[in-house]
Amino acid sequence: MDIGGDALKTETDFPLHFGALREEDLDALFAWRSATPGAWRDPIATTIVKHRQWYEGTVSYEDWIRGVYDADGCFIAQTQLHPIDWHNKSAEIGLIVNPIMRRKGLGREIVQDTLHYGFRNLGLNTIWGEVYKCTDAWLFWTKVCPNMTTMPQRKCWDGMVWDSIYFWWTAGEWGREWWERE
Repeated sequence: MDIGGDALKTETDFPLHFGALREEDLDALFAWRSATPGAWRDPIATTIVKHRQWYEGTVSYEDWIRGVYDADGCFIAQTQLHPIDWHNKSAEIGLIVNPIMRRKGLGREIVQDTLHYGFRNLGLNTIWGEVYKCTDAWLFWTKVCPNMTTMPQRKCWDGMVWDSIYFWWTAGEWGREWWERE
């Protein structure tokens, strides 16, 4: 299944469309990231100017960075496999969902379809990610990923030092019954 532009049915029962991340969606994406305390990774774009530079640099990569749109073309999320290490056939997964669209089953569906694309279409062996425990997102990733390890004291934020969770899937285990667990 090539989700580069296909519609997908989600648990929320409305179709999602994956497409090239549009420049006009950058302000919203920046606002969503800024609204997630502790989410910024150094030296990721912490100002709108740097965020636009990130966009201009990444759209030229061969990596898979997509906007997620509803049936009306409204931007609701961004997902990515970036950077892709073609030699080792691995990539980091990323996801940011519009805060008002969270907790509706969209993230789980988007991750599942991103994994499908990475393993089946791109031929990756491993898809991995990292999330800081000072963000709300860490709980989401612990629910959707079967493999994880804690890395102590990886993030200084808000006067404290936080652990991170490193998580991963492999092509050989992806799609097994663990995906159905709650």
